[in-house]
Amino acid sequence: MTNWVRLLAGEFHGFYHDCRVLSDEVPPELTQARLWLVEGVQIGLAIALDLLGVRAPEAM
Repeated sequence: MTNWVRLLAGEFHGFYHDCRVLSDEVPPELTQARLWLVEGVQIGLAIALDLLGVRAPEAM
C-alpha cells in the first residue's frame, strides 16, 4: 500500500508540474477532465492514507 501511495503521489506530481489544470489557454473540456483527475487522486490518496492510519493535511 505504501508503495502505491508513493507511486501515485509521484505520478501526480509529474502531471501537475507538466499540465496546467486551471488556465485560460486550456479548453474547458480539458480543464474539466483534469479537475476530475485531481479529484480522483485526492480521493485515492485520502482512502489509502486513512487505511495506513496517516492523517493527510487539509491544505498545503
